[in-house]
Parts: sequence; structure tokens; C-alpha cells
Amino acid sequence: MAAEQLIADWRTVTKQDTYSSSSRVQDRLFDLYAEVRDQPVGRLIETWLSLTIQRDLFSSSEILELLDQIQAQLASPVSTGS
Repeated sequence: MAAEQLIADWRTVTKQDTYSSSSRVQDRLFDLYAEVRDQPVGRLIETWLSLTIQRDLFSSSEILELLDQIQAQLASPVSTGS
């Protein structure tokens, strides 16, 4: 499944819940990471994966903010350094 579809599905579920467990967030992050690990946005997901070990719950607002950041980075042209 493409990253965009994973994000759209996650948004739908997140809008229905106030909080998500760290295990649920971690599962979805791993699914996304599998799609984008070779892209710069992979580092953002790695950071959030480490947070899932330290926390029990994530609010829907912070998850939606994360998804906005991921989508923005996916939409940004990749800098080649030339």
C-alpha cells in the first residue's frame, strides 16, 4: 500500500479517537516506514518510533500534526545538493 493511502487511512481512524495507544501508533509508523525508509521523511518516522517506546498514549491532534509533516515532506522536491 502506498504511503499516501496509509496516511489517509490513519487520518480517518485518528479523527474518530481522542487518543491512540503507543502500540497502535507504532504499528502504523512501521507500515509507513516500510514505504518511505529510503526517503528523507524516514528520519522523522524513526524519531517518532523512538517516542512510542517512551510513551503510553498519543493525542489525535499530535498524530494529525505528524501526518501533516510527513505529507509535506513527501510532497517536497528532494534536494540533490547540485
